[in-house]
Amino acid sequence: MMKHLILFFIFSVSGLCADLAQEFTNLKNATTHINDSYLTFAENNSEHIWGQLAFLELAKINILTENFNKANDYLVKITLPKISEKYFWETQINLAQNNYREAIISAQKFIMKSDDFDKIEIAYFFIAEGYFQQKMFKRALNTLESLRTSEYIKNEIPFLYYNMGNCYEFMGSFSDADNCYKKVKQVAPHSDVCSLADERIFQLQKNNSLKFEEKPEIKFEKIETLKTKLPIPTDGKIYYQIGAFGVEKNAKNMWKKMKDFKLNSIMFTKTKNGTKLFVVAVGPIENDLKLKEISDQLKQININGNRIVR
Repeated sequence: MMKHLILFFIFSVSGLCADLAQEFTNLKNATTHINDSYLTFAENNSEHIWGQLAFLELAKINILTENFNKANDYLVKITLPKISEKYFWETQINLAQNNYREAIISAQKFIMKSDDFDKIEIAYFFIAEGYFQQKMFKRALNTLESLRTSEYIKNEIPFLYYNMGNCYEFMGSFSDADNCYKKVKQVAPHSDVCSLADERIFQLQKNNSLKFEEKPEIKFEKIETLKTKLPIPTDGKIYYQIGAFGVEKNAKNMWKKMKDFKLNSIMFTKTKNGTKLFVVAVGPIENDLKLKEISDQLKQININGNRIVR
């Protein structure tokens, strides 16, 4: 289980108690007894912004461990209007408990009150998921389309087009769905979500046109929002993942391509959302400096990837 959790947020510290701010910072850097330390600090300073932020951290930790009722109890204690992030995490609790209407309302409140563009982007996905789970596919699509044309879309473009494709597919607009899935391949050709898009394109071509009951495997692709930083295993080796493919032949072609460039690489399988993927990664790599050299080299031939340890 996770030993420590580092969560970041931005708030103005102008005019706030410097001692409490420092104490709160020390709590965030702690590695043991996190729950007890946060709870004591929060209860002793419950009317102060730093005490209420401690309640927010407690809520996040409990969401991570799927203790949603306790997480919600902590969120209720947050009463300061400026802590709009409360609604972001409240939305996730509602989604996890299948309270989709409440999730939509919480996400809308967050968008109205927050200036955190990254989280607002994700909140749009939360709203779309709330509609999608209620089979209100047109509303889900309209939400995603609003995000697509907004100033907030930045980090999750592949997920945007993949989920738009899902909506179109359930609505019976198979040509539009196919276009969205192909857009995923254009913007993120070596990503996991690209492999999912490949599978949907394959099924559309295989069946020519699909009926609603023939595709229960499609589901709204969620974004991991609670980022944790765990210790890297000391016996782990560094690799640079350059592709995750739904078709083994495509993975082997990428592996051979790396061989042509005289780069050692491995191929292994993993399962994501019930789909078997064939992963290609360059390595093992000596250190992060060498990894950057390899990354820069591959970018010259339009191959991007990410660092993994295995």
